[in-house]
Amino acid sequence: MLKITEKSKKNLKIIVAVFVLVLTIVFAVVIWQTVVINKLSGEISNLKEENYCQENKNKELESKIAYYESDEFKEEYTKFELEYIKKGERVYK
Repeated sequence: MLKITEKSKKNLKIIVAVFVLVLTIVFAVVIWQTVVINKLSGEISNLKEENYCQENKNKELESKIAYYESDEFKEEYTKFELEYIKKGERVYK
């Protein structure tokens, strides 16, 4: 039969203590990584939403630029803001 000595008991306690310490460290790292991933996921969601809003603003601005560059706008502006008229047009007040 195998005889357990005091030295082997002490070694077993050290091995168990080291194992528990390593397991605790691994568990702490996993929890920390989970927290970091959740935080970054939230930031990514916020940035995606902000990007979506900026893309919509860009589309609106591009549409306005296209309108301001159009002949329709130029004609309306000269007619109503500068009060010009085309040849043959009559002004009624």
